[in-house]
Amino acid sequence: MLLKKLAIVLTVAFSVPAFAATQTWNVNTSTNGNSNGNTVTANSGGLGLTVKAWSDTGGGSDNVIRSARLVKYGSGLGAINRDEAANNQTSAPQHSIDSKDYSGSDGQDYEFVSLNFTEAVNLSHIDIGWATDSGGSINQRFGDMSFAALTGNVLNGNTWQNIVTNSTIWTNSIADVSTSGYQAIGSASIYSKVWLVGAYSSVFKSLGYTGYRNDGVKLAGLKTSTREGGGGEVPAPGSLLLLLIGLLALYTYRNSSWGGSIRA
Repeated sequence: MLLKKLAIVLTVAFSVPAFAATQTWNVNTSTNGNSNGNTVTANSGGLGLTVKAWSDTGGGSDNVIRSARLVKYGSGLGAINRDEAANNQTSAPQHSIDSKDYSGSDGQDYEFVSLNFTEAVNLSHIDIGWATDSGGSINQRFGDMSFAALTGNVLNGNTWQNIVTNSTIWTNSIADVSTSGYQAIGSASIYSKVWLVGAYSSVFKSLGYTGYRNDGVKLAGLKTSTREGGGGEVPAPGSLLLLLIGLLALYTYRNSSWGGSIRA
């Protein structure tokens, strides 16, 4: 009878699936937005996250990626790139994560934030607290956005086109991302430690538009998941097995000659 109980315990322990853990991130937190390359950090489900702003604001043709200022304005995180700061273009929508083309710029600048996680995750949803597009009004409550999963942190001194060609495992662009809650970004089962979220750029995936889009968004939250058996705080079968063996040992002791009469 005792061997039968042990067999049942082992069968249960090794048949328990290792479920994927999910995480919800609030990144609408304060930051010192006075210097290029500043960061925001967050934690969820035992994982860590570092957020940093970037824009193509360097080089002779103004297409080389350099760090930008990560800023918080009420409804979410935005960015102020080096061209905007130098030309005092820091009001709406320039303090959002934007692609605004304005007088005084050295060219069209596309802003993104990098999301560096301590473990590979699937970035499934985003929450934007504020948005605008090229429709003419400052706050249209939706904006066009681009996304990418990267093979590593290869941004500084690079170009967006070169990153798409050599350093991405997935890219997508979505029209009219809404401020009405978490929106799916279509990333399926892609996992990476480094993700990009930003204003729409056709090099990531064209939406068929002509001309500049002048989009802007403020990032407020994220939803991610880890692979089955990774991340989070879901117990692994091995730890569950140890727990069950311990319970069985206790049961055996309580029903042995030391703990009481043996029952078949």
